[in-house]
Amino acid sequence: MKISIKTLITIGLVIAFFAGLQGGKYFLKNRLQELGLLIAIGLYIYAAFQTAFISKKIKWNWWVFIPPFISLFIIVSYSFAFAINANTVVFPSIFASREFLWIFVAPAVYLLYCAGYELERIEKAFALALIISLFNYLFHYYRIDLEAAYFSDDAFLHSLVTHDEWRGYRLKPPTVSLVVLFLYSLMSLFSPKASLNVFGSLLFLGLCGFVYSLVAARAIAASLALSIFLYPIFFSRPSRLNLLITVLPVFVFALYFIMGYVVAHFETADGGDVRMASYKIAWENVLTHFIMGYGQSSGYSKTYQQIFGGKFFPSDLGLIGMAFKYGIVGICLYVYFNFYIFFRLIKANWIFRKLHKRHNPLIWALLIFSTITTINLLLIPTLAFGQGITFGAFSIAYTSCYLSKWADIK
Repeated sequence: MKISIKTLITIGLVIAFFAGLQGGKYFLKNRLQELGLLIAIGLYIYAAFQTAFISKKIKWNWWVFIPPFISLFIIVSYSFAFAINANTVVFPSIFASREFLWIFVAPAVYLLYCAGYELERIEKAFALALIISLFNYLFHYYRIDLEAAYFSDDAFLHSLVTHDEWRGYRLKPPTVSLVVLFLYSLMSLFSPKASLNVFGSLLFLGLCGFVYSLVAARAIAASLALSIFLYPIFFSRPSRLNLLITVLPVFVFALYFIMGYVVAHFETADGGDVRMASYKIAWENVLTHFIMGYGQSSGYSKTYQQIFGGKFFPSDLGLIGMAFKYGIVGICLYVYFNFYIFFRLIKANWIFRKLHKRHNPLIWALLIFSTITTINLLLIPTLAFGQGITFGAFSIAYTSCYLSKWADIK
């Protein structure tokens, strides 16, 4: 049986999306991530050659050279920063930073579209990866002995499970894929041309809800509800941005008191003294490593815990932890791309609604999730990790495909 090149590309995209959204972390110590990265980079190279001589105005040099420059700059510079600050070797940190190679998803997807790969296939490949992530999580939730994994001597297996007194042992979910799938299924119920039918939409809505009843992720649920609530008020059409600009000073004023409450909560909550001690360590190092931060550690050289204490995890410290690792340069890059993705999705959503008189379920789902990352900007740097990088890269490419398509129509 002969398999077409488009079918192979579709299979490759599904694997790359699934691996990038960390669906493979529950088996073989996430070795699927390496396969997904190889596929993403391979698709990027293939698409770059396919589009090299196309006369369309696709900014070929921008899409081919800028993404690898950004990813390699982050990987190499912050690995060297850690090697210098911790007085250790650099190569383990380079390997530990490989998640930033998911940036290649952006040029791979966009250049494939420019080479003639249909946008509808890209949408279905991404949706299929979300669905596989859901069933994959449910399978491993019941396969893995969560208590044994939590107390395992295997650091990787231990990292998959979290525990507290009232929620018990919980397998960490692929948050990005589950939230986006929930939103995609929700809007598909109201879209007559969605890929999912009513039965499929209700099934995935129910299963995603069931997963979050298992993990009791209150912060994500609250952010999700707030983002859906804010969409029709501020982001559904261009005129609503005027209202956002009007209330923005009030929001900033309220944020000051909210942050004060958050700090007070950390100080009084269980383990709050540990968290505040970590913030203090991070902030002191931000002041002494202001430009590039302390850098990216590695379990194969030195860890942050070996240097700053066993309970110091900068990834749990929000934007302060980001500043500790990546300095003011990293913070600026992060904030820029967070809002760049957010406003591109807003623009794509407006144009799609204007042209088609309905929502595109996937654009809307990506927009609402981007709203969640923006609301949690100070506390949860989602876009700095594998799932978030894949989400951001796909969002940039996906909106670029649509903007290119609409430009051709004009």
